[in-house]
Amino acid sequence: MSSVRRTTASCLLVAFCAVVLLTGCGGNPAASDESPHNTGSMYWDVQGVRQTPMKTGWAYSWNQSYVNEIVPCLGSVVDGKLYQGGQGLLELDVKTGKELLNVNWTKERHIYLQGPPILWQGKLYGILGEQKKTELSGVGMLYQRLVCLDATTGEVLWQSDEIGTGERPSGSPLLLNGKLYCSACFPILPSGADYGFDVHPSIGIWDALTGKLTGRITLPSGTYPYQTNLVSDGTYLYGNAYYQVAWGHCRSMIFRYDPVTARTSWLISYPTASNDFINMSVALAVDGETLIAVFRAEDSPYRADGTSTIPAPARHVAAAFDTTDGRMLWSKTGEISSSSSSEQDPEIAMRSGTAFLTVNDGTLIAIDEHTGTQKWSLTVEEAPAPTTSMEGPPVYWYDRLIPMATRDILYVREGDRTLTAIDPETGAKLWQKTLLTREDLWEERKQLCCIVPVDIGLVVVTANSSDLCPIIELWR
Repeated sequence: MSSVRRTTASCLLVAFCAVVLLTGCGGNPAASDESPHNTGSMYWDVQGVRQTPMKTGWAYSWNQSYVNEIVPCLGSVVDGKLYQGGQGLLELDVKTGKELLNVNWTKERHIYLQGPPILWQGKLYGILGEQKKTELSGVGMLYQRLVCLDATTGEVLWQSDEIGTGERPSGSPLLLNGKLYCSACFPILPSGADYGFDVHPSIGIWDALTGKLTGRITLPSGTYPYQTNLVSDGTYLYGNAYYQVAWGHCRSMIFRYDPVTARTSWLISYPTASNDFINMSVALAVDGETLIAVFRAEDSPYRADGTSTIPAPARHVAAAFDTTDGRMLWSKTGEISSSSSSEQDPEIAMRSGTAFLTVNDGTLIAIDEHTGTQKWSLTVEEAPAPTTSMEGPPVYWYDRLIPMATRDILYVREGDRTLTAIDPETGAKLWQKTLLTREDLWEERKQLCCIVPVDIGLVVVTANSSDLCPIIELWR
């Protein structure tokens, strides 16, 4: 139900940006000077809005026309300021909506600041993508670099060498103790010996002040960098690697890295299947001594000898691990029914010892992080898919559930349709508000880009399909 029709020329650009855009929740607002690391828990250290936000505090339209028909405008809110990426850099005062900075990069060079910027010591960090022409007429390739910007002027202070392309996109950066960590594709060193792949996937480590590459964390050959999630508890780095071992056979690994010793403390293969996997997506979050991973996994139908078997149903898997030694604390599995269709990708939010996640399409559960005991569940209404001409039983559609936890409110976004406020302790609904109408969705008139909770309300970013200019609003 994408609200943007994309041309052939933009397909390679979309391949990466869609991964970032679909997170739909904005950046980690805890990434401030005092707490620059990302726990991955989607916890906003702000007061939740207990009353229904009916009044718009202010509205601002960012006058950018996206030539490639994509709106990668995800934002970060830090110290009362909204930093918005895209084909430029925008800074707004959250209370008033006043424009503080608006930098537009040249349209001759299609440059995009992808994903929500990270703010640290007056500097902004992120992935800068530049689309360059290829030998194919009308087709461009996106080249990615890690970038450091002056938060006051928008000036580029340093850029890394290329760390990804539209074919092999990089992951998202994480800032920890003055170092930037980002999974990327590096050229294989002459002494590095693995010619099964023409690039070597690793997590690069850059000095945040100078931009110098200071080290790498080795990942298995065949790892997909853009599917490598990184989170931190402020001391250690946690990540996952999803990698291909042979055609039709992929595996998954979770690990902890110690920056002090520059060594991997532990790694485990999880989840596992008798026949490996053919597809998987992952979300990670850490809270104190507990690391939680949520997977959407599909077993491979191909045996190791090349023969095939009946594919197993896709499923959601959630598991918690002790951060000290990687010992599994609990796990939950939910099969994805063949009679349903869903946008549900792995999502997780954590707050005060409780994790909010989905293992069955259409249902959000609250569970004790350490024991896995369920506290409550919330099931949303299923809707018949618009395929009445097909024979057989009806197919039901479930919107993607995206939890966003604040100090006292849990927000649950149901796809692009609605936003629900929930008491995180009891699961009771406090209010519900429409984000996009059914007409907006079916007629592809509008698109929801980003929601960021703040102390005085919610920052909501949408875009009209007619001009693709981001519309930023504060809901009080």
